[in-house]
Amino acid sequence: YQYYRGQTEDWRTVFAQLAANAQPGDLVVLLPNELDMPMRYYGSRHAGFPPVISLPAAFPAVGLQRTYVSSLGAPAVAPADAERLRKVLPGHRRVWLIERHADIYDAKSLIRNELLNGRKLTRSSLDRGIKVDLFE
Repeated sequence: YQYYRGQTEDWRTVFAQLAANAQPGDLVVLLPNELDMPMRYYGSRHAGFPPVISLPAAFPAVGLQRTYVSSLGAPAVAPADAERLRKVLPGHRRVWLIERHADIYDAKSLIRNELLNGRKLTRSSLDRGIKVDLFE
C-alpha cells in the first residue's frame, strides 16, 4: 500500500512543458540514457519535439568499456561523451539538459561543463529528482 502512495517522477509533465517551451533549433540532452524510455513514450506524443541525444548512448547501451551504474544498459559518462556532444552543439542555439542522478552518472560534470563552455544557464527547475536546465 505504501508503494502506491509515494510520489513518482512526472515524465508526462516534464516533456509536455519542454515541448511547449521549445523553439526551432533546440536540442534535448538526456542524462543518464535511461531517460530514453520516458522520452520515447511521452516526448514522441508532441509534434515538433526537438531532436534528442542520450548520453553516453541510446538505452540500452550494452558492451561499452565503462562502469555500469544502475543496469547493464546504463553506463557512466566518459570524456568521449563530452566530445560527442561538442560535435553536435554548433547546430543548436539552445540546449535542454534533462538529468536524473547526474552526480552518479556524471560525477565530474563533464556534460554540464561542456554546455557551459560558450552557453549560459538561463532556466532551471528541479522536481521529484528530475532536473531540467536550459542553456542558451
